[in-house]
Amino acid sequence: MATNYIGNNDYRGWLSYLAGTGSKTASDLLNYAGNDGGVSDRNASVYYTDGKNAKAGTVNDMYYQQWLNQQSGNTSDSYSPETQAAVLVGKKNAVNQSGTYDTTAAKQAAAKAAEEQRQKQRMIDYYNGIISQKNNAIDELSNTLKNDLDEIEGNYNTYKNEQQSAYNKAQSEYDNSSKQNLQSLITNRNSITDNAAHGLRGLTRVLGAMGAGGGSVARYNAPDAVKSQADQENANAGLTFAQNQANLDTDWGNYKNDWENDKKKLEDWRTGQIKSAKQNIEKQRINLLDQLSELYGNRATYGADLGNSINDITNRIKSANQTIRDLGTYQKPQYTGMTATYEAPALSTYDTGNTDLTTTVNDYGNSGSTNLLSLLRSIRKKNQNPYSTEE
Repeated sequence: MATNYIGNNDYRGWLSYLAGTGSKTASDLLNYAGNDGGVSDRNASVYYTDGKNAKAGTVNDMYYQQWLNQQSGNTSDSYSPETQAAVLVGKKNAVNQSGTYDTTAAKQAAAKAAEEQRQKQRMIDYYNGIISQKNNAIDELSNTLKNDLDEIEGNYNTYKNEQQSAYNKAQSEYDNSSKQNLQSLITNRNSITDNAAHGLRGLTRVLGAMGAGGGSVARYNAPDAVKSQADQENANAGLTFAQNQANLDTDWGNYKNDWENDKKKLEDWRTGQIKSAKQNIEKQRINLLDQLSELYGNRATYGADLGNSINDITNRIKSANQTIRDLGTYQKPQYTGMTATYEAPALSTYDTGNTDLTTTVNDYGNSGSTNLLSLLRSIRKKNQNPYSTEE
């Protein structure tokens, strides 16, 4: 080996010794190297190790430094040409830009390589951290969807309760108005019956005062006239009731139709909100998976194994896109609250006791007997009372 050389203490003699021991690198260097360590053609190609060639200038600088070390008594294996060459094989950047070999380059190259490896690991760890965050974000999507759906359901129940409350209030108003209308009819009929009874007694007294208390007018015409007028009032009161109830029923029917439309809008809104929330989650999932794919690719540039990560991500993206297609393109409808309103229409009233007969009886003192008798006869003739013999 190099430390066993005994010669003329010159560099080329040392190279010749190495060549004699079988060093092809030393044999090639003898074609270019001088005793002063210079090289006639630094770019020439010479063999140096593992079947690979290098520039003569670079390899020569390494060997010449070894020879100088030997001259100074430093025979450490770390300075042998073979060791230096091995370093050079793995660390080409040990050669500076001028093409010369720095005597400290081996150590610098090793330190730089170690630092580069540490830097790569730091970058891998960095990407591992981000990848972990993205995976956590993907896992969190299920909770996000649950919260979104809970919020939708909460708003839906609030709106639904508002609708039902409004409906109950409107129905109560409708029912009360219907009861009031019916009560008015009953009150009117009771009043008409009472008025008829009082009217007949009053009419009998008036006829008696006129001297006609025992005649057919008092016995037939007067009761017939009172009954006829009571029937007329009952008919008018019934008509008023029917008109009122028809108005109530019409408005209530319109309200129920509007309320059902509002109810359907709310159901459509809920369905749209749910579909939209699910689609949004899947879009977020795809976005995060796209980021993951890029992160895995970036991490791989620092030496990390991709494994099956890209295929897995691709399949997950396909699944998310299929979910979006299954949900369909859905434009979620807006719900701005109820549009149906109900206000019971005002009820018409019917005033009893204002018939022609009542007015004539009440005005008897001013009108005299002629108007009253004439009215009774006209009522009799109109009804064609078969019991009457009076004209």
